[in-house]
This record gives sequence, structure tokens and C-alpha cells, in this order.
Amino acid sequence: MANAALVLFSANPCWSRVATAGEVSYGLSYTGERSDNIRQTPTNRQDGWTQALSATLLVNESNRDVDTRAQASATYRDYQRNAFNDDTTYGLNGTLVWKPIPEAFHWNVQDVYTQLAVNPSQPDTPANRANANVFSTGPDVFWRISPVQTVQAGGRYALSTFHSTVNTVGASNFDSASRTDTVRWSYHSSPTTTFSLGYLVQTLDSEASGSDFRRNEASAGWTSKIARNALTLELGQTRIKPENQPEVDSALERLEWTRELTSDSNFSLGASRSLSDAATEVLATAGAPGPGVGPATVGTTDIFVTKQVTASYSLRPGADSLSLSVFRVERSFVFNTLNDEDARG
Repeated sequence: MANAALVLFSANPCWSRVATAGEVSYGLSYTGERSDNIRQTPTNRQDGWTQALSATLLVNESNRDVDTRAQASATYRDYQRNAFNDDTTYGLNGTLVWKPIPEAFHWNVQDVYTQLAVNPSQPDTPANRANANVFSTGPDVFWRISPVQTVQAGGRYALSTFHSTVNTVGASNFDSASRTDTVRWSYHSSPTTTFSLGYLVQTLDSEASGSDFRRNEASAGWTSKIARNALTLELGQTRIKPENQPEVDSALERLEWTRELTSDSNFSLGASRSLSDAATEVLATAGAPGPGVGPATVGTTDIFVTKQVTASYSLRPGADSLSLSVFRVERSFVFNTLNDEDARG
């Protein structure tokens, strides 16, 4: 990434407490980051600290008829040495699954409101953020063709808006609508092991000129739980055909390993590669329990390949929980390569 900041230290411990088990929880997160080029300029570099304190409120309810997970958050950023003006950002996201026929038919509603980076090669400041909201809804139908085989078919209609804030400089506003259809076959070879095959078709129509595209994705998956280990592997291929542009394709690779260390602690390691877009990455955070791990998504109509490696440790003694994570994320943009980034934290 051009004029990139070098992160010399970053820490993101997250603490939370459950107020009422399984219903409401609240948490605090602190992030400290030191850079030797906080303004991300090619000359006259200035080192500095950025501190961020986040508060979250999470509502979680699950029963036979409905699953609900919603989160509200606020983050205050303090820029040391008056590098930039301090500021506060807010976020809302959630997911609702209504199950009128629990074994056969579900209806899903998801919504995420957040702020994205306009230009990843510039500092994370109010002048470099855009408001983003992604709403998605649609059904899932389940057909159990045998005691060990299930077919799931789903459809989603999504509306996305990316609009500049009052402080943003140089951002463009754009809205889009998409339709996604999926089908997945699962085979439970044993009580602890499942194999699956899936296919996805998505059509996106954008108000931004030349930003429409069609996505096709095929994948095969394997999940297994052995003793204290849980493993998930997914391999596939994603093809995106942008409007009036050559088709772009990339391998789909996801690997996750979780090891239960004790009855109240675990360690997890994940690695992934995917061809994606801003709306898809934003919607993936719906209902997420706490602050995201990794850099903010870029508010762009471009498509990009994301490579990510994450390691995390979590401890949950009683009603409290503590998590520590490290990550490395690379994004390679298809059309605007100046936005390419390599982030570590």
C-alpha cells in the first residue's frame, strides 16, 4: 500500500460480562497502536499513538421459534500529540432468524450499520470514513432426503448504501441491490464429521456506473470434531463477471482450527482466501459478538482478493470473558491497485 504506516505495537484485549445469561451482555475493548508514519505521508514522517476505547451491548436470544442476535457499539478514538481531532463512531448490527417450521423453513433478516475507510492508504480519521448500511432478507428451506443427508436452498435480497459523512473528503456515494441464491448438500458420515457441496449465484445492480456484476461460486466443505479439536475446511472457486470488464476468478480457501485448552478457555487459528466486495464483507459481521479482528473494510465499488490469518485466545471464567487476537490481512484490488494493503495487528 502506498505511503503505508508501520504498526510497531497493537493491542486489543476485549473484556465482557453477561448481565443475564443467554440474553444480554456488555463489554469493553481497548486498542493501542503506535505508528512511525501516523499521517501516512511519503516525506516528513511523524510518529504517534492512537488509542481507541469501545463499548458494546449484545442481545442474544435463541429458542425453537426464533434466533436473535443484535449488537450496538460506540468507539472513542484519542489521537496523541494532536495528530488529528479526537472523535466517536457508532455501529449497529444484528441478525434475526424466524423458524415457523424449525426443521424445514426459516426466514432470515440481517442489517449492519457501520463506517468504512474511503481510502486505505490514508489515516483512519473522520475525513476518511463513509457511512455504510447493508440490509438482507430471505428464506432457507431444508430437505432431509435421508437420516444422514440434507439439502438446504436459500435466497437473499440485499440493499446496500455507502454515503459520505459530513467530514469526509473525496468520497463517492453509491447504492446497490443484489439477489443471491444458494444450494448446499450435506452428508453426515458420523456424529462428528460432515461433508458438504455448495453453489452460489449472485447478481448485483449498482447505481455507480460500470459496477454491476454477477458472481458464481462452487465449494466443498469438511467439518470434524475430534476430542477437544474442531476443524473446518472449505475449498472452492469464485468467479465474478463485472459489467463491461473481463471475468475475474480466485480460489476460495478457508481453514479454521479450534482447540479447547480447558473447560473455560480455547485457542483458535484461521486462514482464508476469498474474492469479495464491500457489501459482502460488511454483511458478514452481522450479529458478530464483539469488535472485529482486522482492518476496516474499504467503502468501494471495486472487488478484491482478501487473504487473512488470525490467531486468538479466549478465556471465559464464569460470567466474564477475555479475548486476545493477532492478525495479518492482505487485500489486492482488481481495478484500483493503489488501494492494495497489507495490515498486521
